Amino acid sequence: VFFNFGMLRAADLIVEELGVAPNFASIQAAVNAASNGDRIFIRNQSGQFPYQEDVTINKSIQLLPIASDSMFVVFGEYTILPAAGRQVTIVGMDNLNGSISLTANAPGFSPMQFNLFNSAIRDSVYITGTGVISRLSGNDIDDKVFVRVSTLTGNEFADDVTIQSEASLTSE
Repeated sequence: VFFNFGMLRAADLIVEELGVAPNFASIQAAVNAASNGDRIFIRNQSGQFPYQEDVTINKSIQLLPIASDSMFVVFGEYTILPAAGRQVTIVGMDNLNGSISLTANAPGFSPMQFNLFNSAIRDSVYITGTGVISRLSGNDIDDKVFVRVSTLTGNEFADDVTIQSEASLTSE
């Protein structure tokens, strides 16, 4: 499915167990093939086995479950590389063992945006440095959360929450 917004074309990419073309067998392969603005839909593997891989995100994308009422199951570290104006959204991730990290230290550039919604992270979420606007909502995070300049709403935290600067926290 393609969306045409003037010169911008966004594609929907699909990750599934066998990855028969044009689909992908790994999340990282789909990220590598994606362009800014693309959405990557992830279909769970048989038996809900997680995709076991570390993933580096270096563009503006969305990671989403294939079905609107499910989560996609992963096992690994997710690193988001900073860039001016980058927007990364993750919805419905169930990360059984791994964290999400983003570090930006470039004051004066167009800020990045990171969104994490309705996800379960069994490890930590680290959003550090300046120039990042992050929103976390409806998540269950089992370990540490370290965020800067963020909005946290409706999350459940099992361990430490460290918030710096102008962040607002409305969580249980």
